[in-house]
Amino acid sequence: MAGFCIEVRRDGGAPTRSLRLVDVSQCTASVSFQTGGVAAVWVHPAESRHCWVRRAPDHVLFIEGVPDRLPREGEALLDWLRGRWGSFRGFEISRASNGGPAQVTAFVDALCTRPIFYRMASGRLLLADKLATLALNSADDAVLNWDAVLEAMLLGSVYRYHLTTLAGAEEIAPGETLVFRDNQVVARHSNKLPEDEATSAAAVRSDPEGSLTQALRRSVRECWTDPQAALLLSGGLDSRAILALAGAGRKAVTIEKTARETEIAKQIAEACRAELIALPYRQDEWLLRAQLGFWLANATHDSEFVNDVGLAERLAPLGIHAIAHGYLFDTILKGWLIRPLHQHADLSQTVLGQLGPAGAHFRDTSSRASFYSDTDLLGMLSKDGKQLAITQLRGTAASLEPVSDGRLDITFERHVLPWVSKQVHYGCYVSWMEGLDLSSPVFHPALWSWYWHSSAEDRYLGRAYRRALVALQHPAFTVPDANTGAPINIPKERWTDTAQDQLWYRTARRIWRTVRKDRQPPFRDKRSDRFRSPEGRELFEFGVESLRANPLFDGAALQRAAKDFFDGNDRPFEPLLTITGVAQWYDLVSRGKSYSAPQIKQVEITDQNLDTRP
Repeated sequence: MAGFCIEVRRDGGAPTRSLRLVDVSQCTASVSFQTGGVAAVWVHPAESRHCWVRRAPDHVLFIEGVPDRLPREGEALLDWLRGRWGSFRGFEISRASNGGPAQVTAFVDALCTRPIFYRMASGRLLLADKLATLALNSADDAVLNWDAVLEAMLLGSVYRYHLTTLAGAEEIAPGETLVFRDNQVVARHSNKLPEDEATSAAAVRSDPEGSLTQALRRSVRECWTDPQAALLLSGGLDSRAILALAGAGRKAVTIEKTARETEIAKQIAEACRAELIALPYRQDEWLLRAQLGFWLANATHDSEFVNDVGLAERLAPLGIHAIAHGYLFDTILKGWLIRPLHQHADLSQTVLGQLGPAGAHFRDTSSRASFYSDTDLLGMLSKDGKQLAITQLRGTAASLEPVSDGRLDITFERHVLPWVSKQVHYGCYVSWMEGLDLSSPVFHPALWSWYWHSSAEDRYLGRAYRRALVALQHPAFTVPDANTGAPINIPKERWTDTAQDQLWYRTARRIWRTVRKDRQPPFRDKRSDRFRSPEGRELFEFGVESLRANPLFDGAALQRAAKDFFDGNDRPFEPLLTITGVAQWYDLVSRGKSYSAPQIKQVEITDQNLDTRP
């Protein structure tokens, strides 16, 4: 899976001898071919069963991922794509019958779980699975799109739908199929996620818990089909739900972050009669994320969420090349993005207070540990940088269409879910996908049909989901949740959620914040010490030095933040981590074709035409 790149020369120009690919997972297999002015390369783990190719004298079709089914013999691509679900992407290259330019068709699944980016410049078209691959193969005209970079810096992700952090690059929209010829888009087709007939609106309304239980059973049964795939098991709720529904005899892998969570994972595995494999937590995990995460995040997401780097290499000696996971369950089933409607969002202490009601969504979903991160990051920008950033954020906030369901605000949920790669935590999915085959129950249409037909009240705080799991009466749900310390329960709303619009509450909160500001102890982040090592210091100093002279940044503020951090103040840690990710992306894009690193694979074009068969 590590990725692919396609180059199309205008009017069938001179062929390319090789293309460069980003490969963080040490892939061992590659495919390459060329016809006319089109050259393509693809690298993937040799053990992967989620890479599929079909060649004929006049075309080649490549599919990566796990669609619900592969194309049948003789089935046209557009016919196959209609009604498909799963996590996949791919392309088809077809030779013209009249000797004209070849045609390239690129497609992504209906939720855009695996993106494809493209860029047309300097007389050629480039398509790739990563923005970094586009930058490495571009001529000397690649530059950052600072609007998008600043948005991701302050919000944790690029939320604007058609925006990328590489100028001139676009992302294929969910369910979209683009047909390219002569470096132009000549046709567009769109496919939606199919409705699940067994999960009807009437069934969900009359029995939300029962219909969800059936949808969960089907999603696990029909998606986790590989008995050798191991589940990533934490001490939380979602992964144990998958393991409980899968039945006995499965494998699970847990990362030993804390002794308490490891013990909980062990108890869950025993309750599910599953084999548990415990991998020691890497002491350099956070440093690795900062050093390598930018290859996958590309300043579009926080590098700190590109977790488990190198997991494929750790699992390979155990014979495990595929994993199942519970990613996104918290969003579509547990209502993580749902908020009570409030007339007054108290954001006065943050930059996001300038964004109106949408600021509450951005504040609650960035997942940064420090409450001060956005303010501190804005303080590292110059006057022009601040103005550009605030203008961009206000435009993004205005682009969110307000949506409510009764007393609940589902604006952010409705904005993010149709385009999965915009998720703030998408980096974790990317890091797993880089080197492993993924079984993803969350992308089964039964769960999405339940989501679309369910009420926000049933999703809020995971009410229907938790009731459905309690009703299973499985012993795994009597084991304490690592997040709450108690067996599964139905959480109650906090009294503060209903008091936020009361004048007395808002007045008291402002007074308390003023008092607390003077009494609050220094901010602490347990990850910080690792970055005061020589390797961490070198990384942060590189970030500051790379952006110090950039007119969008305040060089003195960057240097001051670094000095404060190395003097023992943890508060600048997350802002410096974000700044470093931006600096790494800036450095890669600026150097482009001259950039050299072990994560770059130079793949020679060995197959000279479409007639060559594997």
